[in-house]
Amino acid sequence: MLAIIIPCYNEEVRFPKHEFLRFLKSDNFQNIHFYLANDGSMDQTSSLLYELHNQFSETFFVIDNQVNKGKAETIRCAFIDLYAKNQYEWFAYLDADFATHPKELINIFNISNSKQGVKMAMGARWLHLGSEIVRDSKRHYFGRVFATIASTMLGLKVYDTQCGAKVIHKDYVKIIKDEPFISKWIFDVEIFARIINAVGPQLAAKTIIEVPLQKWEDVDGSKIKLKDLLVLPLELFKIKSHYKL
Repeated sequence: MLAIIIPCYNEEVRFPKHEFLRFLKSDNFQNIHFYLANDGSMDQTSSLLYELHNQFSETFFVIDNQVNKGKAETIRCAFIDLYAKNQYEWFAYLDADFATHPKELINIFNISNSKQGVKMAMGARWLHLGSEIVRDSKRHYFGRVFATIASTMLGLKVYDTQCGAKVIHKDYVKIIKDEPFISKWIFDVEIFARIINAVGPQLAAKTIIEVPLQKWEDVDGSKIKLKDLLVLPLELFKIKSHYKL
């Protein structure tokens, strides 16, 4: 089974409720559970999530954090709680704005589940013929520079560390979940670092795959501003030093 975690912080306006409802009604998700984690929102996000739960009580569940923990810690704590259920073989997380549509995440899961030896699969925002990848140009070029530096630091040929759609096998969730992340903004890179430290770079390279997305679009209202990107080099240095990469 697959548990999909969607962290939500003040998403009352941005959350694509009607689109999500259409998606939920489009198929019978017998082997997939959705966990929407309210991260101490100060608007009506919690009410929105419980409203959805009432309509899809067997598929859709709410994790209601009363205190804001941040995206990284919200996902990590959800990993801990859901791993303890001993019910799921695969775990995933997805951004609440659906810049990556849940259909894309399901496709990533199906690919990872069908390939022997894969322990982690993630979306890659690669603009190619046949795709619809719409990105802000400044963020795109900054992202390419960042991804190149992160890839070099990790020693892995990663195209897109920061895409908010990842599927992770329980074997790697076990490695990831126990210690708080030291990075607030780029915990995705830290996930790679923990896996590399645990299994080595060669096995990590064999068990992690990227899946090019067919559709992705920047959504207005991102909580990460361009000025926040200036702290990323320091965050990378902290990760490199802490995990002795």
